[in-house]
Amino acid sequence: MAYTYHPHPWGPFPRPLVSPQGATLVQPAPVAPAPGPIPTGKAPSNGAYALNLALRHAPEAHALTPGPTPAPAPALASPFIQVQHPPYEHRHVRFAPPEPPVPQPAPVPVYFSPRPLTGPELQTLVPETLFRTPPKTSPQSNRCWSLASSPAFPTHPLPIHSAQSAIRVVFGDFQRTLGHEDPHPDFRLCSRHAVDWRGKGYDTAEQLFHSLKFDDNAHNAPILKLIADSANPKVESEKYRRFWRPNWELEKERIMFDIIRHKMAQHPPLEKELLATGNVELYDGDTDDNNLLGRALMAHRAEMALQWRL
Repeated sequence: MAYTYHPHPWGPFPRPLVSPQGATLVQPAPVAPAPGPIPTGKAPSNGAYALNLALRHAPEAHALTPGPTPAPAPALASPFIQVQHPPYEHRHVRFAPPEPPVPQPAPVPVYFSPRPLTGPELQTLVPETLFRTPPKTSPQSNRCWSLASSPAFPTHPLPIHSAQSAIRVVFGDFQRTLGHEDPHPDFRLCSRHAVDWRGKGYDTAEQLFHSLKFDDNAHNAPILKLIADSANPKVESEKYRRFWRPNWELEKERIMFDIIRHKMAQHPPLEKELLATGNVELYDGDTDDNNLLGRALMAHRAEMALQWRL
């Protein structure tokens, strides 16, 4: 079988082309290289440049043909004229002078009393005539007494700021953290004062308060029994929070006030001690709901004070 090398317009190739039967072998003529490499331009339309580049032939075999020469940019008909803008108007912004600061009232000193106030100290805050001591022959003579002679007041002096100073009596375990004793431990809900509520007895007012978070029905009867027998009824009631009364947040202040009324009415010495505090602010140091107990005590104190007001 005879092979014949035929020249190809795209350039030399490593493998020969198969010629017809009986043909003679002819050596192809060498392809003359291009005049020189042209760095810019475009490839020939016959594809020789791309094929020789793929077959790794000499780059001078088929170089890029020169492209069209870009035409020069036309000259401007007239020179560039810069537009002159009118000068900006200078506007002077005048700010109003700052207003003088509004004088703030001086903070009222708050005194955390570790004990109840004495009679003379309380006289500087509220006159004794606010409460009327009934005659001893009156059946209500055991409901209150003179502030100056109240045994709830110790006789040692207590410095106070002025007659207009705000006195706050804080009771609860908070005083122990400050190194003081609780001035009114019996005001707390957990004091050992039994409370009768609608035919049921509770050892403390705290058990009653947390029991009233639930409706009194057969479904909640086991929960109410657990709370009534618990040493920490608040923690016990939190375990069953999903069974609380839906309107508890709206009714808890009224319920607290009713509990204080029942507790004070069933324990007259506590009511006398509450009346002896005068008009000082009572604050529960252990509270976490906006001094609910302290506000209930002050509301009951104001209600009882109106009965003896002149």
